[in-house]
Amino acid sequence: MTTNIKDKILNLRNEIERHNKLYYQYQAPEISDAEYDELVKELKHLEETPLISLKTDDSPTNKVGYKPSSTFESSKHAIPMLSLDNSYSKEEITAWYNRISKSVPNPELICELKVDGVSLNLFYDGGSLAVAATRGDGQTGENITENVKTIREIPKLLEVETPPEKIEIRGEVYISKTDFEKLNGDLFTHNDQQFANARNAASGSLRQKDASITAARPLSFFAHSMGELSGKNVTFEKHSEFLEFAKECGFKLQKHTKIFKNIDDVLIYTDEMAAKRDKLPYEVDGIVIKVNSLAQQKFLGFTNRSPRWAIAFKFEARQATTTLEKIRLQVGRTGVVTPSAVLRPVELSGVTITHATLHNFDEIQRLNLNEGDGVLIERAGDVIPKIIKVTEKHSSGYFP
Repeated sequence: MTTNIKDKILNLRNEIERHNKLYYQYQAPEISDAEYDELVKELKHLEETPLISLKTDDSPTNKVGYKPSSTFESSKHAIPMLSLDNSYSKEEITAWYNRISKSVPNPELICELKVDGVSLNLFYDGGSLAVAATRGDGQTGENITENVKTIREIPKLLEVETPPEKIEIRGEVYISKTDFEKLNGDLFTHNDQQFANARNAASGSLRQKDASITAARPLSFFAHSMGELSGKNVTFEKHSEFLEFAKECGFKLQKHTKIFKNIDDVLIYTDEMAAKRDKLPYEVDGIVIKVNSLAQQKFLGFTNRSPRWAIAFKFEARQATTTLEKIRLQVGRTGVVTPSAVLRPVELSGVTITHATLHNFDEIQRLNLNEGDGVLIERAGDVIPKIIKVTEKHSSGYFP
């Protein structure tokens, strides 16, 4: 029995590391975020098997992100950039709140939209942007300073009269929905590989060896947190005070951040924002809930990979992987032939998905799509699902 569990753990670790490399280094994920989280959850459960010591320091459950690429110089973060624990239910959020409330009774909470982009660390020395780095493995990232300096929404000089001696301002690089559609359209026109989603497009655009390519991409930035801070002229007691300071420095903040006195109001807010997500100009995949007091944050501390004082509530999955079983041709009243995809049934956003739109034959060619291929599908609201990319080829060429 123990041998079987150990084998399963080893296989899961290898599979998760493979997906990490695809996601972080190549911007080419084969599975959805929710499916990835399920793999990590299963691994964590097996590693905690009673009476058997199976957890190791090099397990993906103990690590953040992925080892930085040798393509760029490395850059060590003064304060580690950790990941957030994810939750998919209100019960998990309530359990987290009850857990921290035992140490810090009735904590004030601040909620921010979890923008689906790429984490970035900006180190300012004397108010001047000195180093910009990816999160990497949480301890060390990739130095992409020259690329980041081409992003207009990131100040090269902090717009305050007396800036801190040193400060790390962290946030999310993203591409708006409209800009993403235009970017992918331009790539298709020039026969270049398209991106599966806006997050991958932002990551691929940031990590270019040629900064002029980054400059041509429609990248935006929201500030959302702080790393190192030194100097006596700037101090904060609350995270909300830091956000106000970041705004004064010239950074954009997303407009739906709110402060709450209790967890019940937070849960109402998660429902409100889940209902509004399709109307937002950028992709969001959840809500980040943080303890607002910095003193209480310090008291609660961290695990190996995440802060105890924050948690991410993830919205229902928009993407899933399945198999294209058949490409069906439909003849409309005007005689126009339109293809559609028949899928192996898969659960997505509480619905069993069996079909997806293909629009036209150019779409099939663009995707290099064949019957039997593994595919990544996406469903937004009540819109008919669409195929985003092929994750596993059954044969070469495209239908028919």
